[in-house]
Amino acid sequence: IRSRALGAHQNGLEAFPFFAFAVLLAEYRVGPLRLIDELAVLFLIVRIAYVFTYIGNRPTLRSILWSIGFAINVAIFLLPALRGYVTG
Repeated sequence: IRSRALGAHQNGLEAFPFFAFAVLLAEYRVGPLRLIDELAVLFLIVRIAYVFTYIGNRPTLRSILWSIGFAINVAIFLLPALRGYVTG
């Protein structure tokens, strides 16, 4: 369990810079703030679930959660560019 927990931790360290950059860029470029906040919270929930699946040795579900987290990051990153489409 310790080695799996370490792997989950290291993966979290790898994912954090892109998440932080995406949120800061979206905030700086004045994306829809409420949507940025909601997606950021959703990303954190997905990452917590990812850690549990990593420690629980559930590789298929872990890969699905990783993909969802990555898609959320990309969505946050692109929110300022899609501002006109999202806010109407």
